[in-house]
Amino acid sequence: MIEKQHTEILVGIFILIGIITITFLALRMGDFGLLNNTQYIIKAEFTSASGLKKGAHVEMAGVSVGKVKNIIFYVYVNFC
Repeated sequence: MIEKQHTEILVGIFILIGIITITFLALRMGDFGLLNNTQYIIKAEFTSASGLKKGAHVEMAGVSVGKVKNIIFYVYVNFC
């Protein structure tokens, strides 16, 4: 009787660890940002930014990798 309970407890622990592992991997592979908050800011200058909008998705090789956070216009004066 005690051996049966011991075996059931071990099986339960094994299943619980499996469920936790699968959940962790699903969140990690899905890149939900709950476990991986690696974010960085990239600044770029363009000669023409027509069509660029704040909040637009940024894609690299067809994969969404971020969003446009802000757009700043600089006025360059050429005195020559």
